[in-house]
Amino acid sequence: MPLLPPRLMRDGRRVASLVAGAALMMGQLSVSLFLTYYLQTVLDWSALASGLGFLPISLVTTATATQVGTRLLPRLGPRVMMTAGLSISACGLLQLALLTPDSGYAANVLPALVTFSVGNGASFLAIMTGATADVPAQDAGIASASVNSAQQISGSIGSAVFNTVAASAATAFHGSARTATLHGFTTAARYPLAALLLAAVVTAALARKRGRPAAPKPDRPTEGRAIDVSNAIYGK
Repeated sequence: MPLLPPRLMRDGRRVASLVAGAALMMGQLSVSLFLTYYLQTVLDWSALASGLGFLPISLVTTATATQVGTRLLPRLGPRVMMTAGLSISACGLLQLALLTPDSGYAANVLPALVTFSVGNGASFLAIMTGATADVPAQDAGIASASVNSAQQISGSIGSAVFNTVAASAATAFHGSARTATLHGFTTAARYPLAALLLAAVVTAALARKRGRPAAPKPDRPTEGRAIDVSNAIYGK
């Protein structure tokens, strides 16, 4: 018996949730790698300062997921929340891809991180909801674990591709080491950006709620049947 039963993949919402979770994790790890090298190599920050530079991601993601996602998800549903969240995250990654050696943290990096984190927070709860919706009790654990597996696999592949593309682009670039590093990572950022946009399209197309079959209406006795019953009662 396969670890992931094929019957779980017959629901478009579940497939869309897995794609969204995979793309989101790919984007997260890419941003982490990007930001680490950018803060320490381009902006020449210390390791401690660079660590503090990551704080907005955690704070904004948590606030969005707990305060915004929990309120909007019941109204809009997983499809809208995932599609919007992935699109917003893509906008934040695009802002990072447009950074230059003269960009500053407060004016350029921080707004990009806030935008990216808002999209992440809006997507998290919707992804888990879409992946586990209408799952039989015996498959609930498998459905939840499939999201984690998709995220781990995509994160590993995404970070490997991101590093490879960044290193290749930086090596081929003619300029200072600082500028070459930035060029490599802004070039590599296009790949997780494309993954987020593609996942948003897939989510919008597949994560449609399946309509429930209408309950059969009870047959109403016809006038003729009513007359027959009356005749039977009164002996007519």
